Amino acid sequence: MGDAADYLNDSGENYYAAHLRGECEGPCPYCGVPKPPKAANPLAAFDDDFAAGPPPLPERPALPNGVYTLTLPDGGHRTFRVWTRRPGAKFKPGERLIGMLIGPDNTNDYEPFGEVTERCIKVWKRFLPHAQHRYAAIVWALGADGDWMPETPADLAGYDLQVSKRCMRCNNELTTPESLERGYGPECWEKLHG
Repeated sequence: MGDAADYLNDSGENYYAAHLRGECEGPCPYCGVPKPPKAANPLAAFDDDFAAGPPPLPERPALPNGVYTLTLPDGGHRTFRVWTRRPGAKFKPGERLIGMLIGPDNTNDYEPFGEVTERCIKVWKRFLPHAQHRYAAIVWALGADGDWMPETPADLAGYDLQVSKRCMRCNNELTTPESLERGYGPECWEKLHG
């Protein structure tokens, strides 16, 4: 006869006693019930996923959504907004657009003039003869990690591109170079230092 452990099932019970009750959990030497396979570890798939590491993050767009203020060599400035249209929008759904501020409301008075892709700003045909075409190339060159579009001027000296911030007093968006530097809009600055 073998060792006493040879007659015990996985529960530590004698095979014969389990066999008599019809509860063989294999391998049963009396009826030939095979040993059941080990239950799969429910965390095995998680462990495999964890070992593979996190999924890669989506690439940052070359020119992220936001408000940009372009300071010109003559001291003037232009403000641009890059945003993504809602998927259900009637015009260019889901597309990333660029617009130039054309009115006094620096949150709503943007006229869109092109699409922002991963490689460039595509200025719409009706704006090609206007300044927006040149501004788009400069904004792309200064804001898209140094990438250049064919229309980019060879000399960018005197141009500066700043990403918009919010006023530290009223939380409104700041878009002029002076306000961006101070951290306060003109009205709040006047109230604080008037």
